[in-house]
Amino acid sequence: MNWVISIWDILWEVLGWVQICHFIDPWEEGIVTRWGNYHRNVGPGIAWHLPCELEAITVLNVKPTAMELEAQSCLTADDIKVVARAVLMWGVFDIRRALVDVENVAETLGDIAVGVIHEQIQRQDWEYVRTPAFRADVKRAIQREARKWGISVPKVKFQDLTTAESYRLFGGVT
Repeated sequence: MNWVISIWDILWEVLGWVQICHFIDPWEEGIVTRWGNYHRNVGPGIAWHLPCELEAITVLNVKPTAMELEAQSCLTADDIKVVARAVLMWGVFDIRRALVDVENVAETLGDIAVGVIHEQIQRQDWEYVRTPAFRADVKRAIQREARKWGISVPKVKFQDLTTAESYRLFGGVT
């Protein structure tokens, strides 16, 4: 019985070498790389490529999705301690930049957004941070940074934006 499994494994491996197409779902886009270099974009449907691993297809879900950012403690320009937590709606609009120029799209966007929110809060007084104009400024700043990596961010909503004392624990020691 083990020899049947071994033959099946070998056959499956050989079939993988001669595979010439890849099925891409309607919510995905991808890129074809030839010998490790970017070659072209591919959209939903059947994507043809060279066999024997001469070309590879990498796909990414491009549907808009939500991302909840971690809560962060900040200090405003007028020394008010603030805790901010936000949610982003985001998607990929440039598949090449998102797959070739960035290691992990979601992680990169999360890092960008947390950094932008922190910088924006530090630059402003608490009275301005509480206004809708501040929220619009944050959204524009996140959009500007994300576009560089092929990411669109149509919405940024704050779940929490309040004054609060914050305490940090390091290594479980209080």
